[in-house]
Amino acid sequence: MPTNEQIYELRTRLTQMIIENWRGENFLTWQWWLLLAILVIPWVIWWAVVDKRRTYQLLTFGFMVSIVTSLIDVVGLELGLYLYQVKLVPFAPRLLPYVLGMLPVIYMLLYQRFPRWRPFTVALLAASAALAFIFQPIMKAIGMYELIRWSYVYSFLIYVSVGLVLKWVTEKFPGSEAAIEKIEERPFLHIQQPAATKPLIKDEDDHE
Repeated sequence: MPTNEQIYELRTRLTQMIIENWRGENFLTWQWWLLLAILVIPWVIWWAVVDKRRTYQLLTFGFMVSIVTSLIDVVGLELGLYLYQVKLVPFAPRLLPYVLGMLPVIYMLLYQRFPRWRPFTVALLAASAALAFIFQPIMKAIGMYELIRWSYVYSFLIYVSVGLVLKWVTEKFPGSEAAIEKIEERPFLHIQQPAATKPLIKDEDDHE
């Protein structure tokens, strides 16, 4: 039976091997720079065009997109459905730049530009098709993504499902624009406030 010391030594050696492999195979390669661009450039674009009045709501939506897609990706990797060949940093998930950069920004821009359900759904279908059937095949062609037991159709369905479900969840939050609009459409829910009255102050001239 291996001892704790032996396990520790193996882990330490494995960590060193991961770092050495990353330095030799990934760091500062053109694929590494591409991953960095996928992480940074979308946020620069987002900051330039974001509606500052809706920043909190949009970030909430984007944050949930990142969490859900990260969990789905972890499951896919653990089940051996696909592989990523390049890492931005040695100990982070391989899809980190995508799920923290490009993907949530795309969803947030769609959410901002198309607040109504029907145009949002149409735009989401188009964006999901572009990501699944154009972007992912390009990543595969340049050696950064490898399918094992996966199909681009599955990715398309996941992109659409994530967008629709999380839009519904976001709009259920108190304070969201959808919730405010529903309140405004039902004026009987508003409490009638009494008109403010000015205190009666007797003019001193009346005493003279």
